[in-house]
Amino acid sequence: MSIIKKKSKQSEVESQLQELLKVNDLETILKAARSVFNLTTNPEGVKETRVNNLTLEDAVNKFYSSAKFMNYTVSTQESYKYEIKQLLSFLSSKGLNRSLLFENIIYPTQTLVEYINSYCKKSTRNKKAAFLRAFIKTTTSEFYDNNKEDFQTSLKIDWDSNDLPKFYTKEQIKELLVLSKYTSNGLRNYTILCVFIGTALRISELVGIQIADIDIENEMVMVRRKRNKGVKKPAYIQRDSFEILLRYINFIYGHLDEDWKRLKEKHGDLFVFSGLNQGTHITERAVRDMIKSLVKQASSISEEEAERLSVHNFRHSFAVHGIRSGINIFAMMDLMGHKTINALQQYTKQTNDQLKEDIERHPLSKVVIDIKQKGEYKK
Repeated sequence: MSIIKKKSKQSEVESQLQELLKVNDLETILKAARSVFNLTTNPEGVKETRVNNLTLEDAVNKFYSSAKFMNYTVSTQESYKYEIKQLLSFLSSKGLNRSLLFENIIYPTQTLVEYINSYCKKSTRNKKAAFLRAFIKTTTSEFYDNNKEDFQTSLKIDWDSNDLPKFYTKEQIKELLVLSKYTSNGLRNYTILCVFIGTALRISELVGIQIADIDIENEMVMVRRKRNKGVKKPAYIQRDSFEILLRYINFIYGHLDEDWKRLKEKHGDLFVFSGLNQGTHITERAVRDMIKSLVKQASSISEEEAERLSVHNFRHSFAVHGIRSGINIFAMMDLMGHKTINALQQYTKQTNDQLKEDIERHPLSKVVIDIKQKGEYKK
C-alpha cells in the first residue's frame, strides 16, 4: 500500500520544482523567483514551514519528492523505500503513527537509538544509522544542523578498523568526472580530479603545485612530499591526466606568455590552482568541499558510502586499482611516494569476491581446465 495517500499543494509545487531543476540550476531558479516577486527575503505573510509543523507522513512525502531522492538510482530509491517501510513498522509497534509530529519522534533520539539497536549485526545497524541521517538531513536540514552533535552521537556509524580501505569504483570515478564539468568552476574542478586520479597526490601536495613544478620533458610534477621537510620530489602522472593539466595551465596562464619556457622562467611562482587572492593557492578546504559536494550528488554513491568517502580516498583508489591490475608493489611504492612497502599492506587486502577472481586466474587452474577439455584423464 502506498505511503503517499494524497498529494498536498506543497508536494505538487515541490514536484514542479523538481521538473525545473532538471533543466535549470538552483541559483537561476532562485534569481528568477526573486525577480518575479521582487523579493530580497520571504514574501510578506508567507512563513517557512518549520519542523515542528511537520508530521511523520509529511516528512516521508517530502523525502520522496526531494532532489536528493529523485537523483538516486532506481535500486537506491527502492532500498530507501524499504528502509522507510521498516522504520514505519517499528514506530507503529510502539504506538507511534504517521500523524504524529516528526520532531517528537526523532528528538530526543531515544526512539531512533532503540530502533537501531533492535538489529544484531553491526553492518545492519550502520546501514540504519546512515539512512536515518540522510532521511532527517533531507527533510529537516536546519533542525538536523542545530542538533547535529546529538544526532551524530546517537546515529553513530561504527566502521570496523579492519575493513578494507575505502576507495572509489571505476563507475563512481567516471560519474564524478562528468559531474565536475557542470560545476561553477568546471574546468578547474575537472582538472583537479584528473590530477588526483592520475597521481595519487595528497591534497596538501596538489594545492601547492606551481608552474615551475611542471616538468614537460619527463611528464612529471615536482611536489613537496609528506615528511620530506619541504624538499620537492618528482611525482609521476598518467599521460592523459598530464595533458589535461597542461591544457588547464595554458587556458588560465597562456595569456601571460605563449612560450612555455618563458612562462616558467617569468611566472614560475604562480600556483596552478590559484586561490581567491592573487598569489595564493586554492585552500584545502575548498577542494574538500568541492569533492564532498560531488560525492553527495553522485547517484552511484549511496548515503552510507558518502559518509566514508573523501578527497584522500582518491589516493586509496589509485593504490587499490593499481595493485589489482597487476602493478608491481615496489613500483607502486615509488608512485605513491612511500619509503617502504609496509604502508601498502592495507591496499593488498582482498574481498572474498576478489579472492575468488584471483584464484581463477592462477596459472595452475588452467592445467585442470586443459585436462578436462581434452579428456586426457578418465576412469
